[in-house]
Amino acid sequence: LGYSRTCDFTSVEQIRVTGSRVAKRHADIDVLVHCAGVMFPKPLTTEDGLETTIQVNSIAPFLLTEALQTRLVRPPRGIPF
Repeated sequence: LGYSRTCDFTSVEQIRVTGSRVAKRHADIDVLVHCAGVMFPKPLTTEDGLETTIQVNSIAPFLLTEALQTRLVRPPRGIPF
């Protein structure tokens, strides 16, 4: 069955904590869907000192995927993914 977890993508610390918790809970991850995106009319800065739109839309998904890299399952040969 599916599993979802909420993560504050404006916080690098929260991204790392979430990645660690998910990795501890699941030995293998077949599918990882990033469904986050923001756009603000004026630039905002995160607690990490990065522009919010760039952190949430680009950096955070990369960091979460990196944290879960050892758990992501490679599909069997012949499956076109």
